This record gives sequence, C-alpha cells and structure tokens, in this order.
Amino acid sequence: MKNLITLFLAVVVVSSVSFGQTKEEKKKIKEEQKEQGFQEMKALIDSGAYEFVGDWAISQRGRRVNLMTNPNYLRMDNEEADAFFPFFGERFSGSAGYGTDTGIEFKTKVTKYKVTYNEKKKQVIVKFRAKSKYESYDVKMVVFSNNKSAVTVTSNHRSLMNYDGKVKELTKKEDTN
Repeated sequence: MKNLITLFLAVVVVSSVSFGQTKEEKKKIKEEQKEQGFQEMKALIDSGAYEFVGDWAISQRGRRVNLMTNPNYLRMDNEEADAFFPFFGERFSGSAGYGTDTGIEFKTKVTKYKVTYNEKKKQVIVKFRAKSKYESYDVKMVVFSNNKSAVTVTSNHRSLMNYDGKVKELTKKEDTN
C-alpha cells in the first residue's frame, strides 16, 4: 500500500512539472490574448456600430461616482451619435437661453470623426465632435483590448468629464410595426 501511495505521488509530481507553464509561455499566451482582443476591438469600431456604457464617472476635480444604477450610454451608428451621460462637474455659463439639461445629452451626426490605432499599446482611439441645441462637445474614447474603455467629454459650457466603462456591439432595436 505504501508503494502504491509513493508511486501515485511520483506520477502527480512528474505530471505537474510537465504540464506547468514557464513565465515566458504565460507571457506569450497573455500577449496573444491581448492581440486577439485588440483585433476584435478594431473590427468592432470599424463596423461603425458600437455602444459604450459607463461604470464610473470622474469629474475634473477627481470626484468619482459609480454609474452602475444610473442610465448612461454613447451609441455610435455610422457616425450618428446618441449619448446620455450624467454630469457631476461645474458649468461655465448660466445664460437665460442656456439649456436646462443636467446631463450631457446629444443625438446628432458627428463631425471630425477620426479613428486611430496604437499598435504598441493595443488601443483604438476614437475622436469626434458633436452638438446639442446649446452646446458642442469634443469626445475622445480610448478602447483597450479587453473591451474596457475610457471616454472624455469636453464641452464649451462645462468642465471636463471622464467615464470608465465597456464597449460592446450595438444592438439595434427592430421596429414592431
């Protein structure tokens, strides 16, 4: 019985050594996964139909707000943007004609739409300009290989806001008529 236990332990030790991965192999696998994720994000952004949903909002002063229960999104459909983000920063303009929107909201065709790829860092960078009735926004979205993303919104009437979240394929709602 003792010999059987010794033989079993020897087989376990030998098999664990032969199936273990070296640091180099683990690093290579991680790099391959990162490259695959980067290629998938490139294809998604190039399709023109994607959606960002934020998990966190960060104001210019560093205030961090969890958005898990707050509706927020940026939907891109072939250079048509539909966005709603809660706003937790400061307003620069208080004119009477200025909108009463508390959040950052626009639904429009974007201008200056540009996509660039950082092959070294495995990032997709999307920049564009959008307008609402009273404001114009410069939007920059950095998409990482793991579908996580950071969106920065700069307005002509508000302080800068950052949103951290995820990017996914845009699911279009079908008409029920």
